[in-house]
Amino acid sequence: MILQVLTLMLPLIIAGILHMVCVSKNLFSSLAIPIHASVFGANKTIRGFILMSFFGMFGVYIQKIVSTEQMINSLYQSTPNWLLLGISLGFTYTLFELPNSYLKRKMGIAPGEQSPSHQLTFFILDRIDSATGIAIIYYFFGVSFKLVLLCIILNLVVHPLITIPLYLLGIKKKLL
Repeated sequence: MILQVLTLMLPLIIAGILHMVCVSKNLFSSLAIPIHASVFGANKTIRGFILMSFFGMFGVYIQKIVSTEQMINSLYQSTPNWLLLGISLGFTYTLFELPNSYLKRKMGIAPGEQSPSHQLTFFILDRIDSATGIAIIYYFFGVSFKLVLLCIILNLVVHPLITIPLYLLGIKKKLL
């Protein structure tokens, strides 16, 4: 079951890493237009929505090719358009980050910073916000509630584990 959940997470792991590379190298800088800087912060940009949607599609394509999981293979047999799944995952991933960003701006927390008095709360929120969005998409595409719930929970471990090498490689500016 853990392998199924990790396989479900693969498209957004790929998309997230590719997006972070683009941000760290300032690729597609003309798209780095904040959606609404005072509401969500300058880090939430049009580039994020576009690239995460595109890279989500690419991640689903890779998932479709490499997966040996019967559950994943049946997902693609029942999904009429895997491109739509990928775009939906990437877009929703980015969309579900916005409420957390809004809450941080309302609390006066600068973009990319942590609240000293609410570290655990925002550590958890930062890891389950977009995971919840992709879980909802997968659920609508026929994945069981149990598996999508496990995706959200497992993301609390997977997200920091992926962040460490990205930080060490200089792709991500902050460790957690």
